[in-house]
Amino acid sequence: YSSSLASSKRTMPQLVDEGTGFKGLCIDVSEHNGLIEWKKVKKAGMDYAILRCGYGQDYASQDDKQWARNAEYAPKYGVKIGVYLYSYAYNETMAYGEAQHVLRCLREAGLEPEDLDLPVYYDLEEASVRPSNQMLARMAAVFCNTIAAEGYNVGIYASTSWFMSYLTNDVFDSYGWSKWVAQYNSQCTYCRKPDTSMDKMANYGEYLDLWQFTSRGWVTGANNGINRVDTNMIFNDEFSSAGVKAPIPGGTICYDLNGGTNAKANTSKYPQGGVLELAAPTRKYYSFKGWYANGKKVDSISKADYPAVTLSAKWAKNTYSIEYELNGGKNSASN
Repeated sequence: YSSSLASSKRTMPQLVDEGTGFKGLCIDVSEHNGLIEWKKVKKAGMDYAILRCGYGQDYASQDDKQWARNAEYAPKYGVKIGVYLYSYAYNETMAYGEAQHVLRCLREAGLEPEDLDLPVYYDLEEASVRPSNQMLARMAAVFCNTIAAEGYNVGIYASTSWFMSYLTNDVFDSYGWSKWVAQYNSQCTYCRKPDTSMDKMANYGEYLDLWQFTSRGWVTGANNGINRVDTNMIFNDEFSSAGVKAPIPGGTICYDLNGGTNAKANTSKYPQGGVLELAAPTRKYYSFKGWYANGKKVDSISKADYPAVTLSAKWAKNTYSIEYELNGGKNSASN
């Protein structure tokens, strides 16, 4: 495999013979890599590629400009593919919209689940507005459940630091989601067993499926845009998350009460019929001003519009006045 990176600006980690379960090399590409010559990529020895279909919400303007071409020509020349979408979501509804973006791209490209050898990955690395750890877990569950329900294997892409600091909920480990970990280093520290010294490597395949070890790889045919290409090592090539439904951490419906006490009628799951009429919570010395879902005031929510949601209660502090009946007297200035 080293021949495909013979001119690499970064040397491939020498892990092939270290018992790490190394199975092959993979590039991940987007419009930034320009017009990729897939025949040359395959000839260079690259067997796998993960293609960006787009970013953010389900707008055609946010499709990757090379998606359709890459989705057609990579398989045509024998390169096995997976897919990823770069997320800008910060709540569950946006995560659902991003999943719909992926599904539309797959439909338009004519790619059925059996056409993908690698999963559909949710790229969680946008730091401009970082949700809470629980919200990230809820977003991931909504996205992965939506894609997996259509028969596709799913996974999460993030850096080692993100996986260890933010993507810590059990949902990331319990439902077969593939892990694609980025760390530009000679070793991936995410793959160390917690009960061993830092200088003892564990079997990588026990902890992740792909390791993105450089953004400066050189593969003939793939360096036509920014003159470098993300390069990965594969440690597992069998996946089993298709059709698996993970529970939404915290329940399908979460409540951010902002100091209030919730009404018993406000449940964490939708009732039969899929519509929940919302009751008012209570808070001492405050008046309730409404429930808000993703910034929009709502009196009821439906499963169709909000497959998972966090509702926020808004309050206004009560004001009080005191009147004095002086009965001919003069009031003190301190009253």
